[in-house]
Amino acid sequence: STGESAETNNYPDALVEAGEVGEIVFDWRNSKSGTEELKCIILTPMQIVDEYAFGGGNITSETVNWQINEEDEGLSYVIPIIIVMIMGIISIGYVLVNRANLDQETIVEDVVK
Repeated sequence: STGESAETNNYPDALVEAGEVGEIVFDWRNSKSGTEELKCIILTPMQIVDEYAFGGGNITSETVNWQINEEDEGLSYVIPIIIVMIMGIISIGYVLVNRANLDQETIVEDVVK
């Protein structure tokens, strides 16, 4: 493990009564390829106030082998470009319609005079 913080919900909520076993499920994301382990430390309410208070123990996950998905890498910029193009076309259309309406109003005013 590199010792870097994992991209997770740092404090998932779970209520586990004394003598019971609980399971906490959450997403874990990593931006680098390689093997990593996730070390989870259980915080008791007192530890939120005093970090040196006695805690509830810790556990380390199985080793996870992260791989970069190269299939998605090329499409990351395509969707934003398409959205910008669509918004540009809509904006140009709006301007052209407004100009046509103004020209039409000018022609009608000239005819009325």
